[in-house]
This record gives sequence, C-alpha cells and structure tokens, in this order.
Amino acid sequence: MSEPNGVVDYLRERIGKEADSQAHRAARGIRQWADELKSMTDEAEPGSPVDTAVQEIVDAGERAADYLERRGFAGIAEDFGGLVRKRPVLIVAGAIAVGFVVGRMIRSSRKDTPPPDEP
Repeated sequence: MSEPNGVVDYLRERIGKEADSQAHRAARGIRQWADELKSMTDEAEPGSPVDTAVQEIVDAGERAADYLERRGFAGIAEDFGGLVRKRPVLIVAGAIAVGFVVGRMIRSSRKDTPPPDEP
C-alpha cells in the first residue's frame, strides 16, 4: 500500500525540482534581457525620458529575476494562492479579461489567414 504513496511523493518531488529549475532558467533569461537593455542605455543621454524609462524597466527585470531565484516556483505558487484567497474577484475578473483578449487575438488571426483551397 505504501508503493502508490511512494510514487506520488517521487513525482511530486520531481515536478517541484523541474519547476524550480524552470524558474531559475527564467530568472537567468530575464537577467540577461535586463543586462542587454541596460547596455543599450549607455549611449542615451543620462536623465533623458528614454534613459529613465529603460532604467525603470531594467530595475523591474532585475527585481523579477531576484524574486524567481530567491522564491522559485513554490514561492510563486504560494504567493498566487495567497492573492487568490485575498482577492478572488480580482483573479476571476483578470482571468475573464485575459480570456477575452486571447479570444479576440485568435479570432483576429483567423480572419487574416486565407481559407484553405477546396478541391
């Protein structure tokens, strides 16, 4: 009887490790993107609106990468679960909005695609 529990525990552990690995990989990608963006501002005039905006984006990217490295997937899931418990209406409204936008994008892409040739 303990064998099914062992399999479930093994799978849970493997999924957790893979999710954390993906979170760390995403953090590296975000950090690399932020570094590349930061290097683009080397030629911008310091204090210009473009420089300020890009620096804010870079800072947000670095904070996101730090968060992913520090908390991993389990932290994201825990934080999202807390948000769902605190503000369920906001989450449902957000899901509906995202579904609406994705649906519109799919319908729009279908209109742009020519119909298949019929014999």
